[in-house]
Amino acid sequence: MPLLASVVPIVGAVGLWLVTGSVFALWFAALGPMIAGATVLDGMRSARKERRRTGRDAAEAQVRISAEIQRRHETERAELDTAHPDAAALAFADAGVWRAVPGRGEALVVGRGERPSVVRVDGADDNAALRVLRASAATVADAPVTVPTTGGVAVIGPPVLADAVLRALTLQLCLALPPGRLRIIGAMPEGWEWAASLPHRTATQGLALAFATPDVPLPAGADAVLARVDEGAHPPPGCAAVLTLDAIDRGQLDFEGHTQRLRVEALGADQAAAVVAELVDRALALAGPSAASATVELRDVLVDAPRARPGALPAVIGIENGAPAVVDLVADGPHAVVVGITGSGKSELLTTWITALCATHPTSAVNFLLADFKGGTAFD
Repeated sequence: MPLLASVVPIVGAVGLWLVTGSVFALWFAALGPMIAGATVLDGMRSARKERRRTGRDAAEAQVRISAEIQRRHETERAELDTAHPDAAALAFADAGVWRAVPGRGEALVVGRGERPSVVRVDGADDNAALRVLRASAATVADAPVTVPTTGGVAVIGPPVLADAVLRALTLQLCLALPPGRLRIIGAMPEGWEWAASLPHRTATQGLALAFATPDVPLPAGADAVLARVDEGAHPPPGCAAVLTLDAIDRGQLDFEGHTQRLRVEALGADQAAAVVAELVDRALALAGPSAASATVELRDVLVDAPRARPGALPAVIGIENGAPAVVDLVADGPHAVVVGITGSGKSELLTTWITALCATHPTSAVNFLLADFKGGTAFD
C-alpha cells in the first residue's frame, strides 16, 4: 500500500478547505485512498501476469534444458559405444575387429545400464524442477557398463544362460584384441569346443585370459579371468566383478561395492562358432598366402622333402611361410612332445610325421615302436 501517495491528497484537500472554506474541497481527500487502492490492484494484476509469464518461461526453459540433456546424452552414449563396443557391435556392426584403438580391450562391457554422465546442470537447490533436471542429467541410460578386463568377471546363474553370457564376454575380448595382444591359457570347460580353434588359443604373447568353472580350476598365470559360479558358491580369486543373472537378458552387477541392474549380452553356441570361424579366416588371411588354406596335402609337401642322409632323421610335417617345415629328430631332438587340446590334431600330426619318415627313409635307417596309452586307434 503506497501510504505517502494516500496521505498527500488528504493533506491537500484539507488545505484547500481551510483556504476556500468549501466543503466540496474535502472530496479531494478521497482521491488518495482510491488511487492507492487502484495502484495496489494494478500491482497485483501485474504480479499475476508476471508470475504467469515467468512460469511459462520456466516451463519452456525446462523443456529446452531437458531436450538438450537428452541430445547430449545421445552423443555421449554414441561415444561410449564407439569406445567400448560389445561382441555384437564388433562382429556385426563393423566396429573394427582387431583395430588398434587406444584403451580398447582394457575394459570389458558386462552389459548396458546407467552410468555417470559428464553432463551437469547447475542452479539453486530450492527449485524442485531444477533438482529433477539435475538428477536426470547426472546419469546416462542404456550405455555400456564396463569393468577393468584384468579385474575379472564371475557369472552366477543357470549353467546354460551363464555359458551364453561368458561366450559373449570371451568373444568380445577376442574380437577387440588380436592374437599376440591376447592369449587364452588353461583348460577349456566342457561344452566349449567352439573356442578350441580360436587363433588366440595358440598365441604365446599378450594378456593371458583363463576360464574357470566348478569343474575346471583356475590356471596359474592368468591376467584376466572369466568364471562360471554355481549359485551360493564363492567367486574364484581374480574376479572383482560379480554378475548375477535372473533372466535371459537381465542381471545384477556387483562391483566395487556398488550394485546395479543391467541388460546383458548372450551368444548361442552356433553364433559363437560362426564368429570363431570368421576370426580363423581373418587370422589365416593376415598370416599371408601360405596360410590361405587350413590344410595341405602330404603328397604336395613330400615333393620337396629332404632325402635321407646318415646321422639325420629329417621329416617334413607342414608348410611354413610357403616352404616345407622340416623337423629333424637328431638335430632338433632327440625327443619331441606334441601338445594340444582334444580335437586339435595331435594324432594327425604324429601320423604325418611317421608317414613322412617312411616316405624318405629306408627300413634299414629307421623303425618304429608305437604305443597308444589312451587305448585309441591313432596309429592303426
